[in-house]
Amino acid sequence: PVLKNIRIFIPQILNLSLNDTVAQLKGDIFINGKVDKPDIVGQINIPNLFNKTTQLMLTNSNCDFNKNIIVINAPQIKLVETLFGLNALISTDFSEGLLVKNINLKSKYLNTDTLLMYKDELYPKDYSIKINEGKFYGERVITNIYGSPVYLTALTSDFKLDNKILIAGSLYLAGEALEILNLKQSCLDLTK
Repeated sequence: PVLKNIRIFIPQILNLSLNDTVAQLKGDIFINGKVDKPDIVGQINIPNLFNKTTQLMLTNSNCDFNKNIIVINAPQIKLVETLFGLNALISTDFSEGLLVKNINLKSKYLNTDTLLMYKDELYPKDYSIKINEGKFYGERVITNIYGSPVYLTALTSDFKLDNKILIAGSLYLAGEALEILNLKQSCLDLTK
């Protein structure tokens, strides 16, 4: 099907509730083209979003639609006790899944166990997600290695996501290469 001159106009904050998610939305977008590869122009603001299952909360997020690219700015995201923000460029060509061209993640506090605990709820099972280029910076990161907590500060990494395989480039801790468990060019399989 082809969409032609579809306008979604939300001039005042709209409170939505869908399954276990409640959100507030405001914005104005125009949609044209194929359903799986639309041209979208406009902006959607998300002052608040909360998902009960994952305890995911977004505050003051914004999506700018520039025809073939969605620019997402989500400066305040909370997943249980993990705090982070993100900026991303996403393609509107959904014919082969979700293509994130670029994403920058910055975290004040990241608990990797929390992410792993909710990975099945956060990652769609039957939908492909690909990240061409990602950058991560964590002010404070906690992870468990062989049952012992490891606390990291100023952790940075480049990464990609392809076919549910997370490929991390060199990890850096306060400017020094991190060699814990030989994490250089490591992979995390999200299918398990």
